[in-house]
Amino acid sequence: MPDKIVVYPSKLKMFGLMAATIPLAGVSLLVMLSRNLSIFEKFFGFVGVSFFGAGGIYALVRLIIKKPSLIVSDQDLTFQAGLLGTIILPWQDIEKVFPYGAVGQTTICVLPKDLAAFESKHNPITRRLMATGVKITGAPIGIAANTLSIPAEQTISIMQNHINNARSKAVSIQSEIPVLKRWNWGAFLLTWIWGIGNRVWHGFWVFVPFGQVVAPFILGMRGNKWAWKAKKWQSVEEFERVQKKWAIAGFIFLGAVILISGVALIVFLTSK
Repeated sequence: MPDKIVVYPSKLKMFGLMAATIPLAGVSLLVMLSRNLSIFEKFFGFVGVSFFGAGGIYALVRLIIKKPSLIVSDQDLTFQAGLLGTIILPWQDIEKVFPYGAVGQTTICVLPKDLAAFESKHNPITRRLMATGVKITGAPIGIAANTLSIPAEQTISIMQNHINNARSKAVSIQSEIPVLKRWNWGAFLLTWIWGIGNRVWHGFWVFVPFGQVVAPFILGMRGNKWAWKAKKWQSVEEFERVQKKWAIAGFIFLGAVILISGVALIVFLTSK
């Protein structure tokens, strides 16, 4: 597989899009300007001019300006997402890609792993468009397959291979990080509190029968691996720094419990 695959819009498909939309935009304009039609009918004419006109202009611009519709590299996926503009997503941040068909058209849908984090990077209007995309197709962004010069099935296959490779690399890198094999004192001492802070919901095991005895030890042994997977960390150093703070907080909590218990015991013994 080459290091980078660059896909440009199909000229034939762009000409076809222009041939289909410009006449429809013209008819819609005549409807909008007609004096014999109601306001309601003229409104539909306005919608037609806006929709089909935008499609025709988009096709014309893509024919004049030679700009890739899709760039697939070893590191990330770059593509034109219509009104959303240019989207760049690292492969490790993509959960899956899948086709969605409607009205004879196929859209290649791209679903990020952390949907909330991805949407938060964009402005309110773009977030609204993404939310609509999720409701309709199950993904916030998509690539119009009918504008690409290669088949949708081949495009999806190439993308999925890169996603799988990124996951394999992530597993390999994770196995080489020493801190992930160490004991996590913060998870052991603070259990469910540490779990909430690190998005590791295994911490709530302490609330099931016998969980108070078993869960802290499981969290201590597996806590680093679960916490590493649960959140996106900038570096191993950042991860170690955060977990060290949790460990300090855990020992402070343990010291407070011992101190309060000791004072309570002394008060109880001296009150007799």
